[in-house]
Amino acid sequence: MYDIHSHILPNIDDGPPEMEHSLAMALASKKDGTIKMICTPHHKDVIENHSISKLNQLVAQFKSRLKDEEIDLEIGLGMENHINLDLPETLSKGTSLTINRTKYVLIELPFFGKPNYIEKILFDVQLEGYIPVLAHPERLELFQNTPTILNDFVDRGMLTQFTAGSILGLFGRKAKILTEKYLKSGLVHTFASDTHTPTGPRSPILSTAFNNISNSYGQDIALTMFSTNPKSIIEGTSDTAEFTISMPKHKGKINWKFW
Repeated sequence: MYDIHSHILPNIDDGPPEMEHSLAMALASKKDGTIKMICTPHHKDVIENHSISKLNQLVAQFKSRLKDEEIDLEIGLGMENHINLDLPETLSKGTSLTINRTKYVLIELPFFGKPNYIEKILFDVQLEGYIPVLAHPERLELFQNTPTILNDFVDRGMLTQFTAGSILGLFGRKAKILTEKYLKSGLVHTFASDTHTPTGPRSPILSTAFNNISNSYGQDIALTMFSTNPKSIIEGTSDTAEFTISMPKHKGKINWKFW
């Protein structure tokens, strides 16, 4: 499995407070079957309290400690970028980071409300040559109140990243039900842990959710969401690929597109 959304770096945002906790998270993730994890600290925390330089140094230190502890988990760098008016510019300047230096960029929309600039900023990000990956839409009020908005974003060439814990009910009934609806509509491209802690509901364990999807829709579909698609994002796969998945237990076929 490949994890494109995590808060595993120590003392950088609301993730683990120290390196030992980060190492425990990495060990749990590796034992659970994750091959590579992208560190995606909150953009706001990095810029306001640290720096890109410090972030790069911290990743290097983390990789060194992983090697010392013989934890064979590959690490990449990205950022959870909050949508704001400056996002297209900060991406171009390199103060907002993409996923593993690809054109895919993890973007978090507000948990509550809907600023009137969302569509324009996302479109401007695309005009700059990036592909938005929308972080955990199932947990946001915007999509819970108006689920069809996600259809519009996906039709415009954006991708989605759902939280593994949502399908298990760890983020409430609304998030679970919405995840299931989006699954049946073919609007789920990837699952990720969004891990913050070594244990509990914010741990880096993906296999439980993988098994849930596999039992409900088949192993091939689970592998697509937890391995094939996130791996393609991490590796910066061409945005012109198009593929079709036949969802078991539901009529017809659902087209998923990488634009």
